[in-house]
Amino acid sequence: MVEAVGTVPSTVVLWIGAFAMILGTLVYLWLGRNVAVYEQNFFIMAISITVIAATAYLAMAFGMGRIAVNGEEIVVARYLDWILTTPLILTLLGVLANANRSLIATLIGVNLYMIVVGFLGAIADSLFVTLVWWALGVVAYLVLLYLLLGVLSDAVEEMPDDVSGMFVVLRNLTVVIWSIYPVVWILGGNAFGVLPVLFEQSGFVLLDILAKVVFGYVLLSSHETLRVYSFYGAERQSTAD
Repeated sequence: MVEAVGTVPSTVVLWIGAFAMILGTLVYLWLGRNVAVYEQNFFIMAISITVIAATAYLAMAFGMGRIAVNGEEIVVARYLDWILTTPLILTLLGVLANANRSLIATLIGVNLYMIVVGFLGAIADSLFVTLVWWALGVVAYLVLLYLLLGVLSDAVEEMPDDVSGMFVVLRNLTVVIWSIYPVVWILGGNAFGVLPVLFEQSGFVLLDILAKVVFGYVLLSSHETLRVYSFYGAERQSTAD
């Protein structure tokens, strides 16, 4: 992603992103303060998401995690953030839906392809090539939507209503937020440049906060629901393993 470096507004936005992820991590730690060790899987994964994102935002705020390609500066730290955190988000959704490992691995594979082609589009040296990579990323995202709204949603139907209801909330949040990312990406400095740099950067920060901090809070604040339905522990076996 092409971004202006060193401007006060841009730096402030990045610091907001970093502090939001740090705050989310602290909230998760507080929510899990009395959780038994064998029930901490979701907490550890959610905390990992915000810690990774906070690290990426700190690097960006310090002017790090950037490379020059074709005379333009690309923010590699943001793509590293996405390539590490989005698989964790999909894994949380998959485990919540009691999906088998093959389905979760497929979700992650399609997602990683989507991010990789997005990065290739960011470093492309012409608008046409950028649009080709963006289009491939959109196709991959449509496949991901099919898996999330179809196959994964079918898997969760066997779960108790409270758990499946929570999954639907988190799935819909993810689908809505993730659907906005490619729009901001293509309208920003990667392609058309319609969005001012500050608007583009602010959009990504807001989307990251919703997709990671809010997602994690909704999930972890429902810990009692998961515990009541014996969601944790060795006694819970995946129906499709």
